[in-house]
Amino acid sequence: MKEKGKYLAVVGLSALIVIIVLNNEKSKSGALCGIVLCRDIIVPALLPILILCGTMTRSDCAKVFEKLFGRITQTLFHLPRAATTPIIFGAIGGYPTGAVLTRQMLNDGLIDNEDAIRIMRFNVNPGIAFTITAVGSVYLKSTKLGVILYLICTAASLLLGIIQGLFFRKKRYYYHADIKRLDFGKAVISSVEDATKSILNMCAYIVFFSAIIQIFDLPKQVLALLEITSGIFSNNAVIPFEYLCFFLSFAGFCIHFQIFSIVKSFDMKYGDFFIHRLLAALLSFFPGKLYSSFFEQQMPVFSNVAQTIPQASQVNSGLSIILLAGCVAIIFDIKNRKSKLI
Repeated sequence: MKEKGKYLAVVGLSALIVIIVLNNEKSKSGALCGIVLCRDIIVPALLPILILCGTMTRSDCAKVFEKLFGRITQTLFHLPRAATTPIIFGAIGGYPTGAVLTRQMLNDGLIDNEDAIRIMRFNVNPGIAFTITAVGSVYLKSTKLGVILYLICTAASLLLGIIQGLFFRKKRYYYHADIKRLDFGKAVISSVEDATKSILNMCAYIVFFSAIIQIFDLPKQVLALLEITSGIFSNNAVIPFEYLCFFLSFAGFCIHFQIFSIVKSFDMKYGDFFIHRLLAALLSFFPGKLYSSFFEQQMPVFSNVAQTIPQASQVNSGLSIILLAGCVAIIFDIKNRKSKLI
């Protein structure tokens, strides 16, 4: 089966190359859109945040956050106090900030592989700037709705971490105040290098997905499952509030690849990552549905578009694609584990 998988991969990738060549103008147009997106949003918005968060996480500045919130991290998530800064800044900066900082903590020896995997099961969150400013103020024409979106998605991620922590209550962590961290200068240099590599990696994925998306005529709702930014802002029809919560927590496969290229360094399986993204998305969906049901009259923003009610079949087909992709990922994950045991 492993050999068949290789041949299928070769056939699929070869077919994709042929499709890109035959649709060269469309793929170039999509790639250019991805480059513009990276230039105008990703690099200026995320690079400074990654550098600053990385510097605070790897220097003695982190001890301030650990003293203030470390006991909460131990009590609620049953994780070491060193996990405090990746969780806080991951929630503030948004994907992939949490993954970058978690890998840094692992490389510095402040957490172990198991801790890193547990953190990345829930520390994938849309950031404040993207959710409130871009999605809320620009797309929904309401900063208030952006704040509510952010709070729902963040609460869903934290709840997932708390639920996971219940299974690790017997694990004890002891706070060592004398943990050695990088001096401030080395922390800045190291953070700049890591942040630059992460941003370049992100941009490569965004350009690639943008090129592919431009070629295929996909339903608008499906685009948000592939590349979250393009999927939301290229959508002329309204995405219902609860589905926005779902999409933002799920993050889209483009974000998945960006983050997974980071977290694979500590042997996290994609099936594991995917299942927890889906759980977080569902934990966001139902509060979003509840909010839209009770406060629908306070959401006039949805009336200024041509199509007020999106076709349910398109959304449902998008969710079906998620589930099918997840099944494939889990099957491959199980096969890989079996092959290691043989």
